[in-house]
Amino acid sequence: MQTLSHLYTDDQALLQFVRQLPKAQVLVQVFSGVIDALLLTQIAKHIQQALPQAAIIGATTSGSIYQGKTEQTGIVLSFTLFDQTEVITRYYPQADAASGHLAAVFAQDSQTACVIAFGDVFHGQPHQFLRAFADQAPNLIVAGGNAADQDRFEQTLLIYQDHVYQQGMVLAFLINPDLQCHNDYLLNWVPVGKTMIVTACEDNVIYRLDDEPIIKVYQRYLGDEVVADIPNSIMAFPLLKCTSVMPVARSAIAQQADGGLVYAGDFAVGDRVRFG
Repeated sequence: MQTLSHLYTDDQALLQFVRQLPKAQVLVQVFSGVIDALLLTQIAKHIQQALPQAAIIGATTSGSIYQGKTEQTGIVLSFTLFDQTEVITRYYPQADAASGHLAAVFAQDSQTACVIAFGDVFHGQPHQFLRAFADQAPNLIVAGGNAADQDRFEQTLLIYQDHVYQQGMVLAFLINPDLQCHNDYLLNWVPVGKTMIVTACEDNVIYRLDDEPIIKVYQRYLGDEVVADIPNSIMAFPLLKCTSVMPVARSAIAQQADGGLVYAGDFAVGDRVRFG
């Protein structure tokens, strides 16, 4: 297995890079700081024409990494070459539990060793998808993340082969019973302040912490300026949900008219949280 990266500048340079790749099974991951469906479709079509065997998934981002540096508005293409691993991509229009169950069944039936998944949080619930997936296939390695849009909080894009979608989940299934897969995580958020209890919520929307409106809680502990431009102004202060396994960071992505804060992940009444 070998992974090579390319920073997109123009179609000619991309095609020159792609034509030098060996004729192996290729997984292409597109990480785009450019929120442009037509351009991303064009790039994906060029790749597929030059590499008909390529399996392509991708997402828009709020920053990607190329040669050790962060690219805020670039398009980074990651090409992973396999000798013995088959890669199959799938698109699920709904990021929900039913789709997560179907994806896990397919993974089990196909002897998948690892899944890479990208999801949209503005129209679906990727956490429900993943929870159902884990219930059906608890030992399967899963990696990936939520699509982003340069912190505009308006619309993300997902890439599946040479198509671009505004919602759902895209997955790459790495199929090889002998493939050794490992995953890890790094959570650099540091909990600050008191532990609070979620006292009113609905799925990924929190209304009250410690029986106080959540916006008032942010104001009291972090200041009026922190709630001046939600969600941008509170991105630096995610809620860290305390679980028996590890703390889980949940970032706010929107504010509802009724005062509830929408997060990229769910909560339950009784959850213990702290500011990060």
